[in-house]
Amino acid sequence: MRGVLHLLRESHDAADADALERRLLAHGFDVRVFQSAEALAEDLRAADSCVVCIAPDVVQPLPPARWLARHLPGLRFVFLLDAAQEVAFRKQAAYAAPAGGRWTAVNANAADLEARIDDELARSRQQRKLQSTLTRMKLQLPEPRVPDSAEYRRLVASDRYLASVLRHAHDAIVSVDRRGNVISWNRGAEQLFGLTLEQAQRRPFVALFRQPEAAKSALDACLGGSFRTTGLELEHAGVIRHVDGNFGPLQDEEQHIVGAVAILRDNTERHHAEEELRANSKQKDEFLAMLAHELRNPLAPIRNATQILGMLSQQDPRAQQATQIIARQTDHMAALIEDLLDVARVTRGAVVLKREIIPLTQIVNDAVEQARSLIESRRHRLFVSDASDALQVAGDRKRLTQVLANLLVNAAKYTPEGGEVRVELSGDEHHVVIAVSDNGVGMDAALRARVFDLFVQAERTPDRAEGGLGIGLALVRSLVAMHGGAVSAHSEGPGKGSRFEVRLPRARPAGEQFATAPSRGFGAPAHPLHLMVVDDSEDSAQTLGILLHASGHHVDVETDPRSALVRAQRELPDAFILDIGMPHIDGYELARRIRSIPSGKRPVLIALTGYGHQSDRERAQSAGFDHHLVKPLEPEKLLQLLDLVSMAHVD
Repeated sequence: MRGVLHLLRESHDAADADALERRLLAHGFDVRVFQSAEALAEDLRAADSCVVCIAPDVVQPLPPARWLARHLPGLRFVFLLDAAQEVAFRKQAAYAAPAGGRWTAVNANAADLEARIDDELARSRQQRKLQSTLTRMKLQLPEPRVPDSAEYRRLVASDRYLASVLRHAHDAIVSVDRRGNVISWNRGAEQLFGLTLEQAQRRPFVALFRQPEAAKSALDACLGGSFRTTGLELEHAGVIRHVDGNFGPLQDEEQHIVGAVAILRDNTERHHAEEELRANSKQKDEFLAMLAHELRNPLAPIRNATQILGMLSQQDPRAQQATQIIARQTDHMAALIEDLLDVARVTRGAVVLKREIIPLTQIVNDAVEQARSLIESRRHRLFVSDASDALQVAGDRKRLTQVLANLLVNAAKYTPEGGEVRVELSGDEHHVVIAVSDNGVGMDAALRARVFDLFVQAERTPDRAEGGLGIGLALVRSLVAMHGGAVSAHSEGPGKGSRFEVRLPRARPAGEQFATAPSRGFGAPAHPLHLMVVDDSEDSAQTLGILLHASGHHVDVETDPRSALVRAQRELPDAFILDIGMPHIDGYELARRIRSIPSGKRPVLIALTGYGHQSDRERAQSAGFDHHLVKPLEPEKLLQLLDLVSMAHVD
């Protein structure tokens, strides 16, 4: 005899099972047949065998195997399957196999069936022999005392431990097959959706959300091998829940993608807190705007009265001196109120930049002129580095002058009398840098981290020239960001001075825009792409279209996002370049709708926006964008990006 096999069957009437039994008997196996796991377990307790075969006619082979493994640890299982069962079995076994991992699945008609069973019998005999040896030697294994024990590591790796973690996880953890049907559903999912696994399996997973197209887009990305993070909404018991979803591909033993797994975290409370914070912030901005306007109204009569006093008191030196003080302080108050108004305008998005090509030296001259009176009154020495007129920016002259003037005033305020203030200009191929440094009071690390926040000020010192509201640097950061740049603060510590650097995109003189292209310039791409440019500014859309066409691509240009959507549904381009701020349908919503177009390909979506904060990039990614470019657009950067997309199409 080759060995004893315990065979679990569903029915004695199954012809295929009879044929299987005869085959095993013919090859010398001692086959013992049972129709229930309980009866099989009773016989196993008195038998010498540790191998259980489960016949193909057992419709649900995993539940009895798990029951046997729980009651008789150390068993080995051979699941005998027909071709129709294999795919479904391997999906289920990925999360519901018997504990211990001692099992194998074999096609019941395989030519090497007997050899595979022999292997399992040999492993079983080896296992029992080892156990017998340990028993004879009365070897006592100590209980694991530390988490790093071998037993602990085995437990962590076991299916039972993993199943327990999934079952008790607070987050909802859901796996779906390639058709989007729910396979597994933990306790967290039951609490989040208010559905049992059986109820969830009656409908497509994406239908459980208020935005099924967003969930479908995430699942489609997973089936293509990508990971996706997105925000979703669902409704449970009449309450709208907001969740963060992390989606990833689900793979079988051969690394084939058989579905997707989603981990969903309920962030409803955080969402409501953020909404409340935004509402409070809006109220604050509206209050600042109202306050600034109300404070501005009395300034005109105060100035008029000061002018009258000056004319009436020309013969009295003391009255003249008092009048001049009133005039200076009125001007100072007007400047503070104007800063308040600017902060309110920026936070409400009411500032419109009037862009032009400006030499950096012109901005420096204008800003120095504005700050000169304070610098001279403090008897500071001002040094300005020489710079070529070729260092240019595309921006609003008034606002950039305001940025630099604020930095100069800040340096003058926080530097003791007779100090030094320096302005240095530099640039490379893509950026210009304006640096304002001083040898003043400096900053500690805590202040440096918050110096650009609204209403933040350094500790007041007795020799401070002027007070302030703590809004100048916050305004600097906002205006620089609107120009597609960044500002940073540096200091080695208190008493060691400060340095502020403004980095802005460089504008080239006409005719030099693409002269230094390091790659192919306007040569033919590796694979000409079908592109669509969507921008409600006709001038911007048309000029970008001409540039891309000259680079060898086929380009469609649309200024209305609704027309773009209709055109894309007829023929989906390889890539889209989408402006974000458009009427009717903004760039985020247009991206979502493009992603929902049924198609065999996934186009590349490139966002074109004037905002480059991390939150803007995350919002673009959540909407389905692959790339995020900040205005003013650097054409060579876009061309290099499209080169990569083109090469991917060739591959």
